[in-house]
Amino acid sequence: DNGLLETRHVFLNGNDLPERLAQLQDFEYFSVGETGFGTGLNILALWQLWRQVRPDNRSRLHAVSVEKFPLSKADLIRALQAWPELQPLAQQLIAQYPLPLAGCHRLSFPDERFSLDLWLGDAHDVFPAMERTRQVNAWFLDGFAPAKNPDMWTPELFQCMARLARPGASLATFTCAGFVRRGLNAAGFHV
Repeated sequence: DNGLLETRHVFLNGNDLPERLAQLQDFEYFSVGETGFGTGLNILALWQLWRQVRPDNRSRLHAVSVEKFPLSKADLIRALQAWPELQPLAQQLIAQYPLPLAGCHRLSFPDERFSLDLWLGDAHDVFPAMERTRQVNAWFLDGFAPAKNPDMWTPELFQCMARLARPGASLATFTCAGFVRRGLNAAGFHV
């Protein structure tokens, strides 16, 4: 009934982000990867949490998200109106929301110590080509249910996620499909 509460429960709490983000040391960098940007709800909820728990130091939060079918700016504005409490952040995101051109778009919010690399394109093309410059600390596996979008739940993508992950990285997803669990285990994640 409430997508924001689901995001907080599944992705933020499922990755222990309230505690992990609050404990970042000075100059520490934390990265979150996401398999489906959609309306940006998960990223906005993450940013909201960051504002609430970030330490008073020079730590940074960075997110990387991929979207094959980006919403138009008008549709994004309309979709995010459902979340009044996120509007201050949504307005900042909308102001930098890119045109639907394939590739990586960096959205930077320096005063927030937060940035987002929004990759527009097919995850099967993007993740293999993505440089492993900064390793991902936590993953949001959100690409619709496996039955509705099986392309987002493949062994090849799980292998790419493992390559991009920091040792000890966490992941969270709403699905409990057995083949997803087996695929993540085969890629080196402990589920």
